[in-house]
Amino acid sequence: MMYKSTFLKWVFFSFAPLVFLSLLLAGCDEPAGKGSFSSADVFDRGDNAFDGVAGAATDEADDSSEDAGETRELVEPDVFRLDGNILYILNQYRGLTLVDLDTHEIIARAGTKGYPKDLYLSGGRAYVLTDNAYNHRVDGNTVYVDIQSKLYVVDVAVPEQASIIKEIDLEGGLVDSRLVGDVLYAVSAEFQWSWEPMGGSDDAAVSSEGSATASSPVATKSQTSESWLTSINVADPQNVYEVDSLSFAGYGDIVHATSASIYVAASEWFSDSSTITCVDISDPAGLIVPGGQVDVRGYISDRYKMDEYQGVLRVVSSTGWWNADVCVTTVDVTDLSAPALIAEVTIEEAAGETLFATRFDGPRAYVVTYLMQDPLFVLDLSDPAHPEVAGMLEVPGWSTHIETFGDRLIALGVDDTDGRRVCVSIFDVSDPAAPALADRVSFGENWAWSDAYNDVKAFTVMSDKIVVPFNSWSESGYANRLQFIGYTPDTLALGGSIDIEGSPLRTIEYGGECNSITTEQLIAVDVSDLNNPVVTHTTTLAEYVVDCHELSNGARAEVIFMRGNQTAKIRTLSQEGNVLGEVSFPISDIMNVFKYGDGILVVGTVTEPEFAMKALRISCSDPETPEVIMDITMDVRPWWMYWYYEYERGPVPLTDKACWMPMYSDDESVFLLGDILAVRCSADEYDVVSGAQEASQGVALVDLANEGVWKSVGLGYGNIISVDAADKNLYIGTKETASSDLAGRPYCEFYIREFDPVSLKTGPAANVPGTFADYNPVSNVLVLQDWQYNRDWDTTQYIRTVSWDGGETAKLIASYSPGSGFGNIMADAGYLFYSYYGYYGEMSKIGALRIASSGGISAIGELNATDMWMTILNAHEGSVYVVIHGSVIAEYDFGAETPVLKQSVDIVSAPINLTFGEQAAYASMGYAGVSVIDYVE
Repeated sequence: MMYKSTFLKWVFFSFAPLVFLSLLLAGCDEPAGKGSFSSADVFDRGDNAFDGVAGAATDEADDSSEDAGETRELVEPDVFRLDGNILYILNQYRGLTLVDLDTHEIIARAGTKGYPKDLYLSGGRAYVLTDNAYNHRVDGNTVYVDIQSKLYVVDVAVPEQASIIKEIDLEGGLVDSRLVGDVLYAVSAEFQWSWEPMGGSDDAAVSSEGSATASSPVATKSQTSESWLTSINVADPQNVYEVDSLSFAGYGDIVHATSASIYVAASEWFSDSSTITCVDISDPAGLIVPGGQVDVRGYISDRYKMDEYQGVLRVVSSTGWWNADVCVTTVDVTDLSAPALIAEVTIEEAAGETLFATRFDGPRAYVVTYLMQDPLFVLDLSDPAHPEVAGMLEVPGWSTHIETFGDRLIALGVDDTDGRRVCVSIFDVSDPAAPALADRVSFGENWAWSDAYNDVKAFTVMSDKIVVPFNSWSESGYANRLQFIGYTPDTLALGGSIDIEGSPLRTIEYGGECNSITTEQLIAVDVSDLNNPVVTHTTTLAEYVVDCHELSNGARAEVIFMRGNQTAKIRTLSQEGNVLGEVSFPISDIMNVFKYGDGILVVGTVTEPEFAMKALRISCSDPETPEVIMDITMDVRPWWMYWYYEYERGPVPLTDKACWMPMYSDDESVFLLGDILAVRCSADEYDVVSGAQEASQGVALVDLANEGVWKSVGLGYGNIISVDAADKNLYIGTKETASSDLAGRPYCEFYIREFDPVSLKTGPAANVPGTFADYNPVSNVLVLQDWQYNRDWDTTQYIRTVSWDGGETAKLIASYSPGSGFGNIMADAGYLFYSYYGYYGEMSKIGALRIASSGGISAIGELNATDMWMTILNAHEGSVYVVIHGSVIAEYDFGAETPVLKQSVDIVSAPINLTFGEQAAYASMGYAGVSVIDYVE
């Protein structure tokens, strides 16, 4: 390693003098520019890249076989249950939902926390298991959120009166479950890891954040995860109780069960192996007897890769890409306390391939791998000591899931012969030595995808038809559909399809029709003519609530957006939540919503017949009959779309026109200024242009008091970074680059202009120390948020106040720095609220400043809000409302003599916004609906 040491010395002695000089200069004044104020240009550092990791959970069916002598029924988890005419749906947004299939009406709901995954029905009770659920607790002014899994016991003896009667907390995150006889078994796990020094040196400390100290520059990453198996006795619906619990090491995320045993596999990428824990659950009361463990080579990717048959556990696994093998392992589990390896073989013909679908069927297994083509392997497992390949078939593409039907297989997969399409295949495996493709159909334009690739239970094979969800992109746009396919043992016939909204979950038969369950709808389909399926009824399970406002008559209005059919509606409700009336109107997207006069003002976009912006006023003076009384289409686009249009026309020099997306911009782009609606926009031409430069963006101004007359005003100013509002005027923020200092750190200068939407006059640009936070046009006090460098590239944020009357100069009044780590800020009625996200174990804080009419800044105080992430949602009359972990809204009162946590309220989903009325506050949570938050003294 001498070459490395020599190189580092050369770097140090060559650049140390320059680095030392830069550090000395870092504490000097900022570089000079045209204006009096300059700021750290934190939006022009070139380090905005980020890494993202996405993952998807797979909820697949278990195909365990029953041995002779087993008497307890084994029920697999699902997100629906059908009991007579009542369909129980575990809706991902609204919790347990009961629908009468005869009337297509929702008869009851039982809301749950967390992500609902598994549903069982037994003895007049519904059992709902959720992941990522939470309990919150308060200690002084601090809110703590404990995350775990939950079991909800719901009394459904009278379906119309469904109600939660008990909750049981489970350790870790829910992985899987089974109902065996009268006992519900839940498997949960918690993934953790740590760095350990190579060689196990005692001198090296290991950080809980996952980084070793300097005494251990080389370390290895290892899992310190833990899993749990919990049993709950449900024999007596009046007395549901936890019986037993077992914990073991590793992240056990793959589960296979029989009526007498459970096998939990925990794979570890670093060792390229999996540990399977065997558990005896034969006790009908729920006592758990821990068994032994067995290690197998490779990674077990889903529950279809494990199966117990006649006392033998069979496993199909795959090793890492650097040595990609597909392994078949057999284990003797007649004695669960001492599982014994029988055989471990590699499928030689699958070397270097990726393992996809696997399905066991008695003494056989069917395995699909893929590299260039789809080899379907038929495995003969009749002799556990000598697993062997009985036959193989190569077809284009690959299969992701297999259903077995005697000597036929029906497989869902990918056809990659022409783009990427969804396909369904029938294989004839009557002769295991010569499997054959009986038929195949493909569908979906260009690049298509099926949600059933991940959630295989969305792939439905009925007695005479197959239902497959798919989505695809084409020139005609995005399609989200259900495809119907007819079949015989040797043929497939592609039928018709229907459009759906939401993610498809399941399709069932009832009353001679197919009933498809999505996250948003329950759709009844007449399939008497499979080529022309007809939707006969749609029941809405969850709607996307954009906003909610309290009306002057005590009722409230919800704004609901239906993206699938580009429609929105205003629904009015009484104080008790009963629906009074509704009105719908076409709109492609909603940008902002206001309460205006006796109703609601909605601003959004439309795409037909061409792209434009729309403003609608809905009168709710009679809540039972809301009506659209103004509908204006503006021939402009959202302001951020100008880049795309300019790019299509060809490259435009930045010196000629700002044709790029600014890295920093204000999220707000629609403002209500008394009776003037102002919409930040872009257009090919403007009615009026303010400023000397060519306008790359502007504002559309609608006169609501004059029958909605509107005009467009181009903003001819370079590098607009924000448009804000105060009282009845707009404030245009721009940025100019200042020279960097000797350390190479970029600086900039911020400017602000006042724009009067009535006279269309724009004031002169004033150099200000920061970006707009608030402005009081009566006292002429402008509040700004600013950034300045420390002695390195880190920055400290400041709140500044300046005296500014709309002219060319601004005079600094006061500055205050709450700290270097802001979350977000919000100004309201003389207060400036700020949040601070705690790093490395620090508490997240909420604080407030009081801005005097003279511009003076005084700190009211800070409170330790939580040990989780948080963000400011809104503020009202001295109180600030923050969202903690997306699961709690906490109100902190800074108008009191001493700042205090006033209330904390559970919510089922992170809110989009929060509005205030005379009766209560209303948190709109998208598909999760509206949470009404009462005021407290």
